Amino acid sequence: MAYEPLAYLNQDSNSLLDMTNFGKPQSFLDTDNLFADGLPQEEGLMEGFGMKEGVGAGLGALKALLSYQGLRAGKKQNKQSHALSMANLGNQAKLTNSQLFDRQTQRVAQDQSGTQMSVADYMEKFGVSGTV
Repeated sequence: MAYEPLAYLNQDSNSLLDMTNFGKPQSFLDTDNLFADGLPQEEGLMEGFGMKEGVGAGLGALKALLSYQGLRAGKKQNKQSHALSMANLGNQAKLTNSQLFDRQTQRVAQDQSGTQMSVADYMEKFGVSGTV
């Protein structure tokens, strides 16, 4: 059966209004001979070319390439995230040590009896290193 895109226009008006075949495939379109894009395929057109195998191998290679690129991007993102985390940890340690230093300095300045630890001893004992 030849494919005629406007075959339904050649039908009479009564057959166009006939709802008995509603939802069924149209008779003017040969559904057994459709190519992937919905257009009919000539018999024997793609025989001998191994198109399915070639496309499958090409898609496999493309998937492998995209997976490799995704892995590289993930490793790069992990490295950047780790560097930012380490920088953040260092900054938090500096802030904490600054606050500890200021508080101990105030304690030593207010202590008249001399019972408070020196600032250097206090920082050596309670200071934060900022490393993992």
